[in-house]
Amino acid sequence: MRDREAHHGRLRGYNGRYTVGNGRYTSSVPAKRQPPLPVRERLLDAVDHLLFVEGVIATPVDDILKLAEASPPSLYKHFGSKDGLITAALERRLAVWTRYWDEAMEQAGTQLERVLSVWPALRAYQTTSLEERWCAFSGTTAAIKDKSEELTAVLEAETRLLRTRTAALVDELGLAPRASARLTNELVIAYLGTMAMMLREPYLHAIDDGEATARSLLQAALTRADGPARDLVDELVAAGQASR
Repeated sequence: MRDREAHHGRLRGYNGRYTVGNGRYTSSVPAKRQPPLPVRERLLDAVDHLLFVEGVIATPVDDILKLAEASPPSLYKHFGSKDGLITAALERRLAVWTRYWDEAMEQAGTQLERVLSVWPALRAYQTTSLEERWCAFSGTTAAIKDKSEELTAVLEAETRLLRTRTAALVDELGLAPRASARLTNELVIAYLGTMAMMLREPYLHAIDDGEATARSLLQAALTRADGPARDLVDELVAAGQASR
């Protein structure tokens, strides 16, 4: 309840502002000097907090409007419906998440770190950007049975990003096709398991455990491999020991 009240205070437009650029609320500027956020941004922030941070997808529209201090006509003007508002909020999250994963890949020092880059990206995303109770996309998929085409499209885009990027990173290892496909599936499952564990334990613990699991799966795949890929095992073991 305290989190909701703090979030509500920020959304008033004079105690803090939300910006996708840094993904956080700030309150360093004196209250009277900060112009109120546009109603569209207040609605996005409100639905993001209530549905994805608190995790209540079935939140009534009236609660969203109250937190955003917006009127029903403003919601329908900008988004058309609650479904449209959720779609827009997920599109914003997907854009921010993609940027974080891009940056983690660029910062990876080795080929093996690139394969595991989704976990450092998730750690940075949760601690410095858009916090969520667990996966906003999985939660929406589970909670909304009849989805619009637009909502379905953004949910599919998130799944496609996870699977195709993981597959591309694994392919860089030079494994045999069947081994590459197997490792890709294992890493995707490890990531989704990480997100589910965030419901049961502190999210940083869940991310650490998920990354350790992924590292073990990667080591097993390299150990089974033939040729140059197998030579990466020692590198992976040394990197794991250095990170402890």
